[in-house]
Amino acid sequence: MLSLDLDIYETIVFAVIFGFSQDGDSVFSGSQNYLAKKAKCSRSKIAMVLPELVKKGLVEKIDKEVRGL
Repeated sequence: MLSLDLDIYETIVFAVIFGFSQDGDSVFSGSQNYLAKKAKCSRSKIAMVLPELVKKGLVEKIDKEVRGL
């Protein structure tokens, strides 16, 4: 993970997401609030980190409809 050239928040968020999806079938479906708590940062910071991880090809965003939204 250290060789991926990530900042500290990207590293923490990636590690949390990776921990939920190691088996290849599971996905992380937690909230930005959960990630912010784990990374000890604000939710707005998480909102900036997640698109960076997607752009770097480290995570894939899957949109899912919940209660009509």
